[in-house]
Amino acid sequence: MKKVLSALVFLVMIAAIPATAQNLDDVLKEHFDAIGQKQLKKVETLTSTGKLNQGGLEIPFVQISARPNNIRIEGTFQGLTFIQTYNGTEGWMLNPFTGATEAQPMTADELKGLKIQADMDGMLWDWKDKGYKVELDTTVDVEGTMCYKIDVTTAEGDVYSSYIDTESYLMIKTHTKTTINGVEVESDTFYSNYKDVNGIILPGTIENRYNGNQGEVIIIDKYEIDIKYDQSKFEKPVVTK
Repeated sequence: MKKVLSALVFLVMIAAIPATAQNLDDVLKEHFDAIGQKQLKKVETLTSTGKLNQGGLEIPFVQISARPNNIRIEGTFQGLTFIQTYNGTEGWMLNPFTGATEAQPMTADELKGLKIQADMDGMLWDWKDKGYKVELDTTVDVEGTMCYKIDVTTAEGDVYSSYIDTESYLMIKTHTKTTINGVEVESDTFYSNYKDVNGIILPGTIENRYNGNQGEVIIIDKYEIDIKYDQSKFEKPVVTK
């Protein structure tokens, strides 16, 4: 009789375990399925066109990502064009708003964020090969949405926390804790208004917050896949006169 009771208690304990309890691999698989990662892997270039809104200003921008790790971001305001490029090894910044007339090489700290943006597949895909440490932390309420929290730690010790909706498995938010010029900087990025682009689910709105305060809001009007670009697009920007 004691054995029967023990077995019943064990079954009750098993039944009490939440059905949503998952390990890291389970969550990542669901996430990759939800965003169409297999389709994304087939894409060679991804072009995003939209507007960056900051402090009442609206700046049209274009971002081009190309495999393996190339990126170009340019925005135009009042006739001046700001450009950032990364060719997988080196990065440059042309910022005419500071009076610069030539592109300047980016520092290692300035490059950290751009390198991560240049990874079309995101930090979580093949994270072991990229040298990251990744841990499934806990479930957290993000403004009314329950999310799995996954912490990614880079070789430099920077921490990028991803918050993935426990129902849709889409990314809701990321929290970044990084060191720039010896100063620890924290920020939050929220993703919403997802769009289906040839089976790939991509955010239409990206909102940055710093210490809880509103930062830039990026509205992506259009995504385009596999436009061909010359490699020079990702090299040091040349000022045309």
